[in-house]
Amino acid sequence: MHFTVRQAVDRLDSEQMDDLHPAQIDHYLNLAQDLEVDYRLSKYNSKQEGFEASSKRIEDINILLVKSPTDIQPAITPVEGLDIYGTYYYFNLSSLEQDYLQLTNIRACIYKSGCPEKFINLKPLQDDDLNTVMSDYHLKPDYAWGIGYYSINPFGDEQSLFAYTGGEYSIHSLYPHYIRKPKRIYIGGYNSLDGTTTVTNCELTRIHQQICDRAVALIKEHILDPSVNLAQQIKIFNEN
Repeated sequence: MHFTVRQAVDRLDSEQMDDLHPAQIDHYLNLAQDLEVDYRLSKYNSKQEGFEASSKRIEDINILLVKSPTDIQPAITPVEGLDIYGTYYYFNLSSLEQDYLQLTNIRACIYKSGCPEKFINLKPLQDDDLNTVMSDYHLKPDYAWGIGYYSINPFGDEQSLFAYTGGEYSIHSLYPHYIRKPKRIYIGGYNSLDGTTTVTNCELTRIHQQICDRAVALIKEHILDPSVNLAQQIKIFNEN
């Protein structure tokens, strides 16, 4: 990837190639990698599709998908709380085993007196809709119908996931499926700012070229003629 970036920069501006330090290339490759992942998770792309809407987008970053319960991410035992709607459960996203980026799904193991444990999928809920949902007989949490909700909100200095039951049942465990942050690319040979000492290749092998193209565009953003930079951006857009 370093070679690809250097070759591309050399073609566009040979005077800049020799000035690029490996740390600079790593920096832009990591920035480009993050942007490419965000692009595939967002609906704001050329096809207006989110992560789960396209098999290609799933495969592009599938290595970042963490499922639970697994050895990588065991089940979460949430903390119980009480509010005006009844019982809720929460945990801090920072307590996840991997560096959290975006939730894709969450299941809950629920139970109530006289009934066995069962597994349900929780539905995402915006805070603005909480009062409406929890007050509606047909929408509120229900054990028999397997209805439950969650939201992600700040809690102190942390981002936390809240699961709402309204006191209709209890939650034994939560099982989050989420996208983790990609590992930082590091070619080695210099002292990294984050203390990395082991050479780390890019995990996202399917989109190496797109990451390189975006890194080149970022490197050249302020030193190339705008028309050249525009051509590079159009190339990235068309390939995705």
